[in-house]
Amino acid sequence: MVSTEGIAEKKQSPILEKLSNLIGWAITGAGYLGAYLVVVGMLITTYDVVARYVFNRPTIFAYDMSRWIYYYCTLLMAAWVLRKKGHVKIDIVLVMLRNKTHVALLETINSFLIFVACAFLLWQGVVSTAEDIMANTLTNSAIRIPRFWLFVAIPISALLLICQAFGRLRSHYHELVATLREKN
Repeated sequence: MVSTEGIAEKKQSPILEKLSNLIGWAITGAGYLGAYLVVVGMLITTYDVVARYVFNRPTIFAYDMSRWIYYYCTLLMAAWVLRKKGHVKIDIVLVMLRNKTHVALLETINSFLIFVACAFLLWQGVVSTAEDIMANTLTNSAIRIPRFWLFVAIPISALLLICQAFGRLRSHYHELVATLREKN
C-alpha cells in the first residue's frame, strides 16, 4: 500500500483503496525484482572475472549485461526506497526547526518537488522511449539490442515514484493541516 505514514484520514472509497493496494504491490514487487537483479548482476560479474582471469576467456556479454542490470536495479528500487525513507537526506534544517508546522510545511514542499521532478522524468522517459521505438535505435555496445528496452525502465520507475511521491505529499499535507488546526 502507498504509505500515508500513519496520518489519520477519512476512509477511502473501495476503488481508491484497491488502487492504492495495487500501486503498493507494484512498488514492493519492483523493489524485490531490483534486489534479485543485484544478485544476478553479481553472478554475471563473478562469472566474467573467473572466465577472464582463470580461463583466459573473457565474455562478450558480461560487461553490458551487468551494466544494464545495475541500471534497472537502481530504477526499479527507487520508489521502494522512497517509501522506506531510505534516500540520502540532509535534514540539518529540519533538525534545527522546533516548530512542527514549519517541519510539516518543508516536508510538504519537498514532497511536491519530488512529485514534479518525477512527472518531468516520466514525460522525458516516455518521449525517449517512443523516439527509440519509432527510429528502431539499437544500443551502441557489443550486444546490439533495441535501445528502448533500456529507456522503458525510466517511465516505469518514474510512474512508481510519482505514485509514492503523491502518497507522501498527501500525508505531509494532512500533517500540515493537522498542525495548523492544533494552533487554532
